[in-house]
Amino acid sequence: MVDASFAVAANRYFGMMELGFALSSEDHPPTELVRQARIAEEAGFTFALVSDHFHPWVSDQGQNPFVWSTLGGIAQATEKIRVGTGVTCPLIRIHPTRRSWRRSRRPLRA
Repeated sequence: MVDASFAVAANRYFGMMELGFALSSEDHPPTELVRQARIAEEAGFTFALVSDHFHPWVSDQGQNPFVWSTLGGIAQATEKIRVGTGVTCPLIRIHPTRRSWRRSRRPLRA
């Protein structure tokens, strides 16, 4: 007989499963990502992760918002969903060209 007592014992390291929502910054502008995050929160998702890339992967993907500003917009527009980046590399991520690109898009931010 297999001992399955671990399955019923309270596990202090793992709680209930959570479902997250993926926000594709390559495919959608920041305002759409904020809208999708609000919808995800209303649907019961507990977290949302935004992709963070320097440029779209293929030419069909025409978007590339600055992820940290997008996260701020999502945080302002939602109440309880947790947000973050799916992947980022801050040590080499904020390159001088990135900063100038971000400044060039400043008028587009709300």
